[in-house]
Amino acid sequence: MSKLMTARYPGRCRECGKRINPGDEIYFHGKRHSSHAACYSIPSPDPAPAVNPTPGSSTIPGSSDPAGSIPESDRFVIEWPELRSIISRAFQGDFSPFTKSPNTARGVMSDFGSFKGYSEAEAKDWLANGYTDEALQGLQDFTPPIREKRKFVYGEEGDEIDLSAAWAGEDNFMTHWTKRETIPGISLEFFIACAGMTSARIVNEYERWIAQAVQAIQSAGIDPEISIVFGGRSDWDGIHREERVIVKRAGEAADILSWSAMLSPACYRTYGFLAKILHGEARGKRVSSSIGRGTEYRDWKCYYDPERGVIRSIIPWTPTEFPELRMTDQLRLAIEELRKGGN
Repeated sequence: MSKLMTARYPGRCRECGKRINPGDEIYFHGKRHSSHAACYSIPSPDPAPAVNPTPGSSTIPGSSDPAGSIPESDRFVIEWPELRSIISRAFQGDFSPFTKSPNTARGVMSDFGSFKGYSEAEAKDWLANGYTDEALQGLQDFTPPIREKRKFVYGEEGDEIDLSAAWAGEDNFMTHWTKRETIPGISLEFFIACAGMTSARIVNEYERWIAQAVQAIQSAGIDPEISIVFGGRSDWDGIHREERVIVKRAGEAADILSWSAMLSPACYRTYGFLAKILHGEARGKRVSSSIGRGTEYRDWKCYYDPERGVIRSIIPWTPTEFPELRMTDQLRLAIEELRKGGN
């Protein structure tokens, strides 16, 4: 049975993977197993019956998100240029945007040990110059069928006459191009939030897939709005909230390199953590060093949410692998659903 107590020795939280310091409030689960008090969810003694959501339904009232979407009022939205500026200033020692949790923000910007797996210099370089690692190479190999190509067809009616076919006595000698398929504007949301124990390899594979998906959609001549989304149960009330960083607006000329820092290893545990602290600042709440709690997501998913008009992908809290083929198939299905709504 888990016991609430004050930590006497340093350790590592089994929920978020971050350091436990002496004096922190923790739950002790047994030898060498502890969690920050804010990270651990105590099981209910009388859990409600499980509900198996069907596509287009949700376990949260008022939402059509099959993965358990949240109300817009529980989302914090910030543009990438603004967040990038705040992060850059924090690297220079300016924590003025963090009036409620300055020490937590300082901790995020000073902890670059094995927990993060990258150095402060790397995080600074990716922020300033973009992320051009091999994880973003070979994007041309990913080409899901997004838009049907126009075809040149023969028929009894058309725009032009094929004289050779007419002279040959063919019935269908009129020609025309098939109508160009129209697809409504796409909003893409890529959710990134996972336990500290998650392998960097899995996260990098997922981020590479995100870049592939964006490349394929943009190569088809579609101009999407793109957001990287963080989330989990908030540090102050345990409600599932999200932080949405808009890296590209529809109609905005921006290639992947301009926001590729958000596909780097520093995306979640540095840039994303600061976004979560800013969410608390916007609500006048203090965020502790645990930076919130875990998510309820237990499986990978990519789907189209017709109510919000969003194609969204989700990573489970404790993934053991990245199922690229399954996610790509789900992306194709999501695009097909979006197609049906636009024709």
